[in-house]
Amino acid sequence: MKEIVRSALQWFADTRLARCVADALFRTKSRQRLVQLDQQDLARSQNRTLLGLVHKAHTTRFGRDHDFRRIRNAGDFRRLVPLRTPGQLWREYWQPAFPNLAGATWPGPIPYLAISSARQSGPFPYIPVSPALWVAQQTAAMTALAFVMHARPLARLCSGRLFFLGSGSMLTPLGVPGQAEGMEAIAVRQLPAVVQPYAIAPQGLMSGTEESDHDRYLAELAERSIAMPVTCVAGTIDRLTRFFHHARRVTGRERLLDVWPNLAAVLYAGGPGQGRLISEIGNKAVLALEMFLRPEGAIGLEDPRHGSLRLLPDHGVYFEFVPIDQIDKPRAPRYSAAEVKIGVPYALAVSSAAGVWACLVGSVVQFERRDPPLLRLLDMPAIFDRSRPLLATPVKPTPPPRPFPTQVPHQRIIGMPAAPPRKLFRTFSSTLADRE
Repeated sequence: MKEIVRSALQWFADTRLARCVADALFRTKSRQRLVQLDQQDLARSQNRTLLGLVHKAHTTRFGRDHDFRRIRNAGDFRRLVPLRTPGQLWREYWQPAFPNLAGATWPGPIPYLAISSARQSGPFPYIPVSPALWVAQQTAAMTALAFVMHARPLARLCSGRLFFLGSGSMLTPLGVPGQAEGMEAIAVRQLPAVVQPYAIAPQGLMSGTEESDHDRYLAELAERSIAMPVTCVAGTIDRLTRFFHHARRVTGRERLLDVWPNLAAVLYAGGPGQGRLISEIGNKAVLALEMFLRPEGAIGLEDPRHGSLRLLPDHGVYFEFVPIDQIDKPRAPRYSAAEVKIGVPYALAVSSAAGVWACLVGSVVQFERRDPPLLRLLDMPAIFDRSRPLLATPVKPTPPPRPFPTQVPHQRIIGMPAAPPRKLFRTFSSTLADRE
């Protein structure tokens, strides 16, 4: 019965009427999304995100250990939750509970564990994936397409297929080893049934395979996709570059628009080789937008109106920024997105529905503007040593080396009553808060 319904939806979605209606609805939603993004208050949006995350996780082991019930603002969060790396979270909370991670740092269920194939992209490759994280990532995808619709108002994205080539992050069902699958393929399956016919995520491009196998698969994928009406492609710079090269080689065409005449946009994850990707696209009519997405959550998307990455303050991620020149201090200063200074390099720390809290993810950013919040990625300084070996499997106890110094924990973490550091007295309000 499900197959019959799916076939019927696929047939209806392929009709010209359905695609025109879908384009009209999507264009309206895109305008509303951009208006909402432009009108929101950065500080208020981030405070709402933080309190929402804390409220959902206050019953977890991490929430109890760090007195989440007492957190009322960003200052409370900084005081009670020290900076960590994903490796430290693994050793302290995820490893003792593995494979039942529900309730460790985020309430259940935790159906997947994200394993990045690009091990040099961060200090630790394993991230829990919760349903709330799925929703946040899908919201980021819709925001990216809203930017495309604004920059290309005549484009009809729903007249063809949205092709998610992938980032290399694999999802492994917890307790089911050897069943890893691409994050994008699973994400497309979890889309509403009426939306699935418009999106494609290829199967088979597994992480950890040889470079020649990757290139062979991309060549085969390019041959199969030539006949598809592709309107938008998303993926990493390396995969997109090789995919486009094979598509032009197979068809003998010089321009990408000659291969896919309705191609409107290319969404790429940043990294080296951006110039080569632009040359492979070969036409300014095709919009190229950078994405800054991590398994822990969506960080930023390139806003075509400003030509820079824009921070996403309402996509389920709370951001903190630590000045690089002070990262080695025992209690390094942490600033919210509304408190950062222009032109100062910061190490990025995130808290999200992945169950990461004040977690240094190994990225360095610098703000170019605060209203709207525009930033750019910087090259890694020497403190982020990527040559060190990482943990091979999520069940081995061998810890990875720490790329950041450990922050001194708050007094509450070592068994003493919660109070601001070096505070010699307690107020009436703090006494009442302790009774909650």
